Amino acid sequence: MKRLFSIVVICTLHFPPLTGQTLPPLAPEEWSEPIRIFSAGVAVLPSVTSGGDTLYCYWGASGKGIMRSVKTFSGWSDPQPLSGRFNYAYATRPSISRDGKRLYFIDYGRAGGYGGWDLWMTEWSDSLNDWGEAKNLGPNVNTDGDEWYCFTPDNKHLYFGRFGTGDFRVSQWNDSLQLWQVSQSFDNYRLTRGIFVDGLTMPASQRKVYFSRWVDTGKHIEFELLVSYRDSATGAYGDPMRLNINSHPADSIPWYNPGNLGYDGFPSVTGDGKFLFFESDRELDSSGNNYHDIYMSRLLIDEHGNPVSVHQQPESPPEAFRLYQNFPNPFNPGTIISFTLNKPSNVTIRIYDVLGRKVRDLAEKHYLGGSYSVPWDGRDQRGQKASSGTYYYQVILDGQVRVKRMMLLR
Repeated sequence: MKRLFSIVVICTLHFPPLTGQTLPPLAPEEWSEPIRIFSAGVAVLPSVTSGGDTLYCYWGASGKGIMRSVKTFSGWSDPQPLSGRFNYAYATRPSISRDGKRLYFIDYGRAGGYGGWDLWMTEWSDSLNDWGEAKNLGPNVNTDGDEWYCFTPDNKHLYFGRFGTGDFRVSQWNDSLQLWQVSQSFDNYRLTRGIFVDGLTMPASQRKVYFSRWVDTGKHIEFELLVSYRDSATGAYGDPMRLNINSHPADSIPWYNPGNLGYDGFPSVTGDGKFLFFESDRELDSSGNNYHDIYMSRLLIDEHGNPVSVHQQPESPPEAFRLYQNFPNPFNPGTIISFTLNKPSNVTIRIYDVLGRKVRDLAEKHYLGGSYSVPWDGRDQRGQKASSGTYYYQVILDGQVRVKRMMLLR
């Protein structure tokens, strides 16, 4: 049901100042050949934390809504659905804040909305060890149309778009009123040229903006990844430049696009601006079908022609045995227990209740070196549902014993 009134606050947006003089770019920056980190049918719409160690994504085909994956020594953990009170199939297009404490997303038809797809937010609660209830971003952001994506570099400025309009918007948070101010146009003509945009992101410095825009090359139409650099003298962003990691070089294929390839969108850059995650359909499967997967690329040369150094992960193997906190936690009905081995080992996993009574023998087998995830469905040895409460999972490997606590909420 549409609201009959709304709160409107009109004021001027103030953008954070940039320190030092920004040199004009010499040429578009160069990125490494993208690496696919999640395959078809697993996840799309990536958003990474500032350090690039946690990735949020969407898996709509499963009805699980927003998912989370963490970086491990051997790659990325399998995406798992968030257990928060906000998450269900229509929660999509996640955007994690730089501090990892707020998760923005769009949702359709949730009670308290303004019609169409609205922008919502949930905050992490340390006391609950979980995400809280969803909060609508309010009438100064949402309309009875479709808000389509958003990004906040600092939880004070919110950049977002509207479906099919080619309209970048920006709103500023008002601490005293505890709401988002009336949104304003954000460099629309220069950046979007009135063409539909699918996602945007900025590094922590906010000296550049990456986004994906519908591009008509004259021979074909596709979504391409673009970058625009901010002029510190004027505060405005310059004309967009095309990134070198798009699926097809400009004018390289005829207007007819085989396999419907040509989507490179929804970018998410790390805080230091050195890693870019995005969605693409650039690869075909053995049957000639294309799917949207998540890729990652590393910045090699910046816009001034300087090589970019990146702290490399050490080549030495991880510690002999690493046990991670189960996820989700708290959970209902099931959770995942993950661990990493640097050599083949015999592993035993047991579940105990708070009184030290064994609830379940979860695993007792030989594993090769690598990262593994073992599910617990919240049932005891007899197949009965375990009651709500605190439980402990014990992992034994070659005489080493590790124990972590978890909570089951029925």
